[in-house]
Amino acid sequence: MLKGLTWSFLIHALLLPQAGAASSSKHLDELRKRYPYGLIGDDFGLLNVDDLAVNTCDAEPEPFSEKSIAYPYWQCFETNKIVFSCKLEDYDESIKKQLAGIEITVSLSDQQISYSSRRAIVLSNCKWFESEWKRVTQNQKHVCLSGPRGSDDEMSGVQKQTNRMFDKFKTQHGCVSYFHGDCDLQYRLAQDCVAQPK
Repeated sequence: MLKGLTWSFLIHALLLPQAGAASSSKHLDELRKRYPYGLIGDDFGLLNVDDLAVNTCDAEPEPFSEKSIAYPYWQCFETNKIVFSCKLEDYDESIKKQLAGIEITVSLSDQQISYSSRRAIVLSNCKWFESEWKRVTQNQKHVCLSGPRGSDDEMSGVQKQTNRMFDKFKTQHGCVSYFHGDCDLQYRLAQDCVAQPK
């Protein structure tokens, strides 16, 4: 009996990781077949076809390059390489509120990628996004970020600095977007999505 259990355990230990890798490869192949430009790198199983489809609502998909500034691309990273912060901006006298900008900084060995809000927002709103970031990324190894390219890349020593606009982030705990409803394809289709997702 024990011998049979040992063999059963070994078979599962050896074959299950291979099955998972095959499933992951099939998943990525499906995403890339339908939306070849929507994802940079691996999604670690976090995205689905709707996530890539909703990004076609506002801009025509195109290959990632320095000239592509409208289409929002997804890219996924290890959460421990990312810092979320609210960068203080001016105090708005007209509404008597402190303003801040969302700054999500990804630090890689050869590159730093910064996702920033398009404009300054009320500090309390930025703090809400920060609390959502903590909630969604808690105990998560990877997080996916979406947004179009911002200003031109720069070099800081040997590290490349890349700027992108912040649209949304997603983990297995959920998706949070800068624009209302931008994590929900069905909502966008019912509202203002002019593209015809595949």
